[in-house]
Amino acid sequence: MTLPFFRYPLRALTDVRQHIDASIAHSINEVALFFSAGILAVGITFFVLSVNYRLPIEAFNGYTAAIMLVIMVASSLLGLHPIVSISVVGSLLVPFSPDPNLLGIMFIFSWGLSVPLSSFSAISLMMQSRYKINAQDLFKTNIGFTLLMLVPASLILIHYENWLIV
Repeated sequence: MTLPFFRYPLRALTDVRQHIDASIAHSINEVALFFSAGILAVGITFFVLSVNYRLPIEAFNGYTAAIMLVIMVASSLLGLHPIVSISVVGSLLVPFSPDPNLLGIMFIFSWGLSVPLSSFSAISLMMQSRYKINAQDLFKTNIGFTLLMLVPASLILIHYENWLIV
C-alpha cells in the first residue's frame, strides 16, 4: 500500500483522491444502514426497558449464545440484514449484563455466517452484479458453508467458558 506513495507520489495521491470522491461516496447506502441499525437498537433498548420485557432465559451463557446464533443466521434467510439482527439481540441482552467476549464472539460468528446468506448484504449484491452470478446460485453455494461452519461455531460458544483462563 505504501510502495506506490514512494515510487509515484503524485499518481498515488490522485488515486487516493479519486477513491475518496468516487468509491466512498457510493457507499452511502451502507452508511445509512448502519445508522438506521443504531437508531433501531436504541429504540428497542428503551422499549425493552420501559415494558420490563426479558428474554425467557435465566442467564446468557454458551448454550444460549449458540441458540441465538442459530436464530440470527436463520433470520438472515428471511432477508434480515445481519447488522439489524445484531442490534436487536444486543438490545435484548442488555438486562443480562452479558460477558462482552462471549457476546462479541457470537456477533462475529453471526456476521460471518449470515452475510453470505443474506440476499440484501452489500457483499452478495456486489458478487451478483460484478460477476453476473444468479442470487439462487450464490445462495446454494453458500448454504453448505454456513451449515457446515455453524457446527464448530456453536461448539466454540458452548465450550467458551471451559477455555477461559482464570
